[in-house]
Amino acid sequence: MTLATIRAVAFDAFDTLVQIRQPQRPLSLLQTWMRANLAEPRLDDYEWLMTHDFDLAALFPGLPTETIDHINSAIALEAASIAAFDDALPTLSVLRDRGYKTALCSNILTPYAAPALAVLPLPWDAITWSFKARAAKPNPMIYVDLIRTLDVQPDEILFVGDHIENDVTAPRRAGMSALYLRRGYQPLAPDREIATLGTLLTLLPEM
Repeated sequence: MTLATIRAVAFDAFDTLVQIRQPQRPLSLLQTWMRANLAEPRLDDYEWLMTHDFDLAALFPGLPTETIDHINSAIALEAASIAAFDDALPTLSVLRDRGYKTALCSNILTPYAAPALAVLPLPWDAITWSFKARAAKPNPMIYVDLIRTLDVQPDEILFVGDHIENDVTAPRRAGMSALYLRRGYQPLAPDREIATLGTLLTLLPEM
């Protein structure tokens, strides 16, 4: 893999740049209800939710109000606990100072988007959320949206994330370079990996 042509770096959000410090598992109750009450339960419930505006009453008219309140309260607790990893903002700032475009490309539920951006206060060149693109990684269309918004060639983008399929294999299929970020608890990479975001600064020189 050569990084000599890279002009932009696109990042996954959760477990790459930011983390949820107080996980609540808010969707487990919803998924149980969906499987018990929908005529054709979906195998991709979570991905489907991430490609729609998260309005439980509108998406699931039969969902009890008590369940909606419980889920929304748990989501609010998670969203309030979102924090940037210690290496995120320093790395992003240096990359921008060196002339690289920076982008976000992430599967995300709508209530988490604003809190995630609040802890990443940068002038992003592109933000591709799954609910805006109406496609979730590894669907090729989310990467098409990212490339179009960044307005560079695919081989000029380096994708960085913590999921092998979504953030490495699928971006490469879309023509991008990709690096796997393994913070110590994810599976081993099939090839090259980095352990911290700061390592990017040794790989990407000033433009």
